Amino acid sequence: MRRVPWTVGLVALAAVVRLVRLGAWDIGLDEAYSALVAARPLLDLVGFVARDDFHPPLYYLFLHVWQTVAGSSEFWLRFPSVVFGSLAVWVISRLTTELADVRTGLVAGLLAALSPLHVFHAQDLRMYALLLLLGSTALLYFARGLRTGRALDWGLHAGFLALALYTHYGAFLLVAGEALAVVWLWATRRPLPVRFWMASAGVALLSFLPWAHVLWQHLRRTAPPQAADGILIPIQQVAYTLVAFTSDFLPPGRPVLKAVILLAFCAAALSGALALRDRPSSGGILLCTSLGALALVALVGLRFRAISVGTYVLIPRTLLVASVGYLILLAAAGTRLRPRPLGWGLLGALVMLNLAALPRVYSGPRPLWGPWRAVAAYVAERIHSGDGIVVVSGHWARPFDFYFRPHAKLVRIVRYYGRQDLERVRALVRESPRVWVVLRQPEAVDPRGRVRTHLRSAMRPVSSASFETGIGVETYTRMWGVSSP
Repeated sequence: MRRVPWTVGLVALAAVVRLVRLGAWDIGLDEAYSALVAARPLLDLVGFVARDDFHPPLYYLFLHVWQTVAGSSEFWLRFPSVVFGSLAVWVISRLTTELADVRTGLVAGLLAALSPLHVFHAQDLRMYALLLLLGSTALLYFARGLRTGRALDWGLHAGFLALALYTHYGAFLLVAGEALAVVWLWATRRPLPVRFWMASAGVALLSFLPWAHVLWQHLRRTAPPQAADGILIPIQQVAYTLVAFTSDFLPPGRPVLKAVILLAFCAAALSGALALRDRPSSGGILLCTSLGALALVALVGLRFRAISVGTYVLIPRTLLVASVGYLILLAAAGTRLRPRPLGWGLLGALVMLNLAALPRVYSGPRPLWGPWRAVAAYVAERIHSGDGIVVVSGHWARPFDFYFRPHAKLVRIVRYYGRQDLERVRALVRESPRVWVVLRQPEAVDPRGRVRTHLRSAMRPVSSASFETGIGVETYTRMWGVSSP
């Protein structure tokens, strides 16, 4: 079988699937945050991430450079994620060939190319597609290093693992999975250059040391660890993650369908490990870096609720690197199970599930984020110099900050997050002839309506506009002769 043309075809398929409607929706909440952080001056960017963000800085630094070159359109801002996600398909195919065979490698590449979860994050202005690419590449050189023992492979493993750690803390899941694999290989007396792995992983962790104190400070600022409410919470979250790994974006409200998918394909993944009996080390490595790593996360969630919920560990995008081994096990089940029709039927069912779910990737959650470009344009076209804006939306209005371009007009903006900001609103009302109020889920940050009550006592409402997804814009003008309270 001619591997290279088929692999190129898989990467091309992955790119096409990820380019569909790439710029069709407005920037979302987290996407706007990425773009706004990346737009900061370089030195200020690193300081801001260290102080106010929970993620490492590598993706923001890359996006800072890319945004300078490519501009700020939705398509071009998201385009690097398409590239990262498409290249990850090639890496997953090569990793599978390393651990199994060429045919299984092509099937694993196909599953990764059509995975709704992978497609979604390859269209997202966030760091998860880059994490998938770097993590799967580190795993590729881990597998090669175990087979060859070459210093070059272990050096590349250390480099890509360090880059993954500086991209997202989910890369620690890969370190844990590799450690499990090394322990398993040692316990089963497989040939193991353990010193090389320890040196390689040690170099990666040491390179992360300059940022480790930042991670520690963030962890200290989270809620104190508490015992989990029960065993079901982390288990349910891991089960949800495995369903997302298999075929995310299925129709909501179908628990029976999702339970069947979970049981059938988890059993298939275990069968895939058994089907690799001619390469027993491969099956163990894949189990340890996927299901074994998820089991570790579940154990952490049982002990510390603050770690599992407060820092957003038990969600599919954070656990994305564990999906690599899982998809490879499914590919192995499909190509190696006996009788052959059973394996290929399994693969056919999974491909059909993913194809059925892809339309929801393109038209599902993203349009619900809101038409923030239209909202920002509406305000920018009508606002005058000296006017004020009060954003009563909490963090939901980050896309407004991204899109709002008042040009040369001098306007002041107050972002209302709670009662502590009410005095700033009062000051804005006293100093502005008109005030614009941008509302999205105001009940979350102003449940008693203090902002609008104060505005109506000091100013006169003159206009309002409604947009999709519940976004509203209200305009107030001063009632001359009435002093602001």
